[in-house]
Amino acid sequence: MGLILKQVEVRKSCHRLSTCLELSWSSRTRNRLVGLDAIRGTAILGVVVFHLIWDLEFAGLVDGIARHPAWLAFGRFLAGTFMALVGVSLVLAHPDGVRWRPFARRLGMIVLSAVAITLVTWLIFPSTFVYFGILHGIAAATLIGCAFLRLPLAAALATGTAMLILPFAVSYSAFDTRWLAWIGFAVDPPASNDYVPVFPWAGLTLVAISATKFLRLHDLLRLVGRPLPRRYAFTALVWMGRHSLAIYLLHQPSSARPDPSPGAEFCVVASVVYRSYFGSGGSTKAQAPHHRPETGGARSRAHG
Repeated sequence: MGLILKQVEVRKSCHRLSTCLELSWSSRTRNRLVGLDAIRGTAILGVVVFHLIWDLEFAGLVDGIARHPAWLAFGRFLAGTFMALVGVSLVLAHPDGVRWRPFARRLGMIVLSAVAITLVTWLIFPSTFVYFGILHGIAAATLIGCAFLRLPLAAALATGTAMLILPFAVSYSAFDTRWLAWIGFAVDPPASNDYVPVFPWAGLTLVAISATKFLRLHDLLRLVGRPLPRRYAFTALVWMGRHSLAIYLLHQPSSARPDPSPGAEFCVVASVVYRSYFGSGGSTKAQAPHHRPETGGARSRAHG
């Protein structure tokens, strides 16, 4: 009899614990579009896989994949996804005007992370350090996109389209320096392990702003705001989406160079600080440093 009572009590305790976890998860997700988090999580997972292939090829475990045009195009697609998500997030986070405090906090977090990436890569790869990579591009697109939040969606669409097209039609050698190449009009931009200039990439952000406004106008955002499926894979993607910046920073130093370096340790520390405070190719025969491009790519005009 005593054993039966104990079993009943254990079952009640497990049920209470399960209920508490569900309520906790529900309270965290009720104001978010979990579909959007899952898309972001899928994108950051793609970034990790993209870099993993470069590392495996550098180690001689795979061959002919990392520099294949299709694989490089996959990396650019991932970069484009993140730039578009900037626009979607801006519209959803500030539907009735910019909330300046959370906006400044998020932007500051991205800027500090971008500066950390620049410093670390300058220490490790001084000739190809990241002077304007994906985080720099996201910061710039956030500022540009903010100016279009209160404007008609047609303004964001027209400007975004122009930004996407212009770099392919206009280029000047005067922009071929690190001080100006970030704008996007360089003929031959300085080499970099990651290069995501404002033109054309911020154009994707503006186009995404216009598309999100259109979806809101026609009440179609519910398509990505459905209840969270009870599947571990989907839940994991949602979690990754909510911690994409920390994952991006953490996954970099582990394989950024064959030998440990102070710069890599600094990057780990920076990412841990972020998580604590904000909570939210070659072959083995080559002796040169492992210069692995990021999702945006290395030398390219329109980041292309």
